[in-house]
Amino acid sequence: MSITASRSTSTLAGFISGGRTWIGHAEEAHKYEGAVPRQDAVDLLSFPVVEGSIHSVVITEDGVDDIIDESRKSIIRLDTRETFGVFKQGYKPHLYPKWLVENVDLLLDGGLAIGTVALTNGGARAILQAEMPEDRIATAPGANPVPHRPHISAMTSLDGSIATTYGIGTRVLICENELSLAGFRSLAKGFSRFTKIRHTSGSLGRALEVRENLGIVAEEIGDAFDEQFRTLVAEYVSDAKWDEFVKAYTGVDKAKEGRSKTMAQGKADALNTLWRSDERAAPWKNSAYGVLAAANTAQHHVFGADKGRVERNQNRVIQDEWAKFDTSVLSILASV
Repeated sequence: MSITASRSTSTLAGFISGGRTWIGHAEEAHKYEGAVPRQDAVDLLSFPVVEGSIHSVVITEDGVDDIIDESRKSIIRLDTRETFGVFKQGYKPHLYPKWLVENVDLLLDGGLAIGTVALTNGGARAILQAEMPEDRIATAPGANPVPHRPHISAMTSLDGSIATTYGIGTRVLICENELSLAGFRSLAKGFSRFTKIRHTSGSLGRALEVRENLGIVAEEIGDAFDEQFRTLVAEYVSDAKWDEFVKAYTGVDKAKEGRSKTMAQGKADALNTLWRSDERAAPWKNSAYGVLAAANTAQHHVFGADKGRVERNQNRVIQDEWAKFDTSVLSILASV
């Protein structure tokens, strides 16, 4: 099936039969029961990109003057005629098929297959995630198990907003949440979470370095999450401490009466529902993992408007916001 890059189809979502509910309901997502076919990924990412000159027309006292800035160039998406940015001549655009598909081919290990491909901001940014086709189950004594899928993420941009970045993480399937290994208090030894490659003339041919820097092995990524799950689920969190966490996280006690108070109370109510009765967090109630699951789920699926949620969540992956968010949640928990 041929997929054409467009604003109407911005996401390819694989493994829908594995319970990917939130992305599966997105109108802008093209869904697959199994992995995303490689050619479909290439097709989505292969819109025409050209470099343009910087030409200005100015009006002076002597008339009209044409000025060409030979030190700079523009990057343009030709089919939509959108200018993604203006850069110095040394800037090298990393075209998506090569940097997000061909280079990932070199990194794949342990049977990983393409699970998600997405364009955001009209194609100015893109992400490809390759994951294990089968669930990994994290277990801990006396706790409900957590099905998850380790993955590698490849991300880059044509608007200069991010360097080309390759990273590791895992996706919790019951809530379709993105969890970064960096969100936990102690990383498994030997992992470098991200490798970044700048858009320069010396950036070409560096893909083979990425594997060594990331230490990408699917089983090792899974082992790292399993270890941290056991640590967090063993950390007891009383209902009283949870209440203090909710107050600190939402600011509901300090919010001024009116809209601010209403919004903060809405977030507090949503967190309490997740903690007490929602299958995405309640099975791990009274543990640090339950706190993280509730807050992460709320940020993914509850807080904010539903319109544009899929692209918003993908942009958070691209901008490394989930790792910062998870770290912040655990820091707040430790402080109350």
